[in-house]
Amino acid sequence: MEEHQGAKIFISVVVYRDFCDKEKSIQVQPFTNNKEEVLKFISSLSPFGGGDSPEDVCGGLEKALQQKWTSSAKYAILITDAPCHGKKY
Repeated sequence: MEEHQGAKIFISVVVYRDFCDKEKSIQVQPFTNNKEEVLKFISSLSPFGGGDSPEDVCGGLEKALQQKWTSSAKYAILITDAPCHGKKY
């Protein structure tokens, strides 16, 4: 967009799974403006595990909020293929 020429876009990816997936239940690509680094991280992911259908959505969102957000403009996109744990959600 013309009004934002020269703007830098930083992307962080937080991948969450189920509690039982132990050390890989949450994986993080910290904020970077290097798109090749982000694509490499995403390409390294593969589906596995899962003790049940619900996933740790709240844990993933919590980890996303813990990232180093430095811009005043902040956007989060949640992509999920299963509901989260807990009846209240």
